Amino acid sequence: MRIGMEMNHHLAGDKGCLQRIRQDFLNQNDRLSYFNLFQYIEHDMKIKMNSWEKDSLEGRLDRLGFAFIEFNEFNEFCMEFGINFGEELVETDLEDMLDQKINTSYMDYKLSKDDYLNEIPSILKSEKAALARVHQIWTTQKFKESQG
Repeated sequence: MRIGMEMNHHLAGDKGCLQRIRQDFLNQNDRLSYFNLFQYIEHDMKIKMNSWEKDSLEGRLDRLGFAFIEFNEFNEFCMEFGINFGEELVETDLEDMLDQKINTSYMDYKLSKDDYLNEIPSILKSEKAALARVHQIWTTQKFKESQG
């Protein structure tokens, strides 16, 4: 991606910009708006972006459509182009946690009180939680039947 290569070229000569970007993420709980990021890219780094490039960058940095960019995703993108914030990637960011939840089978899903609507165990908040509960009931019933 052209933007990443140009960012690397600019930031290699302007470590202060890198520090300002990181500080902005820190000031906003490790999140940054598209607007703020594009301000850095277009005004500080003087990189002209077409609208399709902005859309592409948004899609890459915010796959889940949160309308903000997490630092971890931005750091991962930057690493691909040799831009180093000196921080390791965190594998427990929002995107990773959501991916893990989505990719967990109902048979492996562990029900918790967070799955109950208004703390009522018979009313569950998600289809996956409901399927997990039905699977528990079915397994218990089959076990009882096998015991006689």
